[in-house]
Amino acid sequence: MNAKSTGLQSITYEEHDIVLQQLFAAPREHVWNLFTKSENLIHWWGPDGCSIPNCMVDFRPGGIWHYSVRFPDGRILWFLNTYREIINQEQIVFTRAFSNETCQTFHDFPEHEVRLTFEELNKQTSATLRIACASADDMRATVEMGIMPRFVESWNKLATLIEGRQGF
Repeated sequence: MNAKSTGLQSITYEEHDIVLQQLFAAPREHVWNLFTKSENLIHWWGPDGCSIPNCMVDFRPGGIWHYSVRFPDGRILWFLNTYREIINQEQIVFTRAFSNETCQTFHDFPEHEVRLTFEELNKQTSATLRIACASADDMRATVEMGIMPRFVESWNKLATLIEGRQGF
């Protein structure tokens, strides 16, 4: 197991899984809402310097989260996440794939199962993101695409957003 820590954040590379964990300074209910509503996701999701011009969330098992990320160079990437399991304020399981604006996925890029879990710890929330890769080669390709620095940047933006909000 190989781990890298950044403050209250850690990234662990296991056999076929990539795990990101972070402690957020807000109760679980608030963090959950920031992860599950499009009007919140557009303010923090995506790498630094990027925006989310399109974001549609149908938050239910079988529903989708379809969004685009606009990079500073003007490039736009689309993603399609399909919700498989939701346990209110505890866990979200979805598949994540590259797509286009009409929700067609690209099979030449790996599709992953992502498991998000939330645990309340003294009015703070420990969030864990586990990306399950099909094989060690799939995990290596995913890491080489630079996925983890992008997730880290997103979660750092979320932490900054939470710090700026009052009433937690």
